Amino acid sequence: MVTSRELLRLRAERNSPVGPLDVPGPDAGPHVTELARFEAIRLFDDRARAVRPDFRLDVINIDHVAEICRRLDGLPLAIELAAARIRIFEPAQLLAALGSGLRALGRGPRGAPRRHQTLVDTIGCSYDLLDEIERSAFRRLAVFVAGARRRRSTSWCSTT
Repeated sequence: MVTSRELLRLRAERNSPVGPLDVPGPDAGPHVTELARFEAIRLFDDRARAVRPDFRLDVINIDHVAEICRRLDGLPLAIELAAARIRIFEPAQLLAALGSGLRALGRGPRGAPRRHQTLVDTIGCSYDLLDEIERSAFRRLAVFVAGARRRRSTSWCSTT
């Protein structure tokens, strides 16, 4: 398996876009078994155990892990970067660090291309690929904390 931001144009290549993983809502109960069913939390748990084998989801940390996954919008790359920080932070500390932005997720492998080293660089690289009209729409949409969806019957965004 190979992952890339761009198609390699090979005959046997398969394109499988990866969207956000499901995350619990803010009103989800605190039960570990219920919350552990969400894809984002399972990914976090799996990646956290890879860097710290003694890590376990429990009644003390499950709410913090759920909130981390919510703040990262279920984005797999962001969750993987966050879970890697469990080597040095407890979930509560990591959640507090996320209050200062995505830079808290640290850097990826030094040998990787810059656009793969941090989530900020990944977003920056994608932003740089946009034309000016798309950048303008991106900046306008940035004000929506919980995201924005286009209504089918009306246009809510102009490109002028």
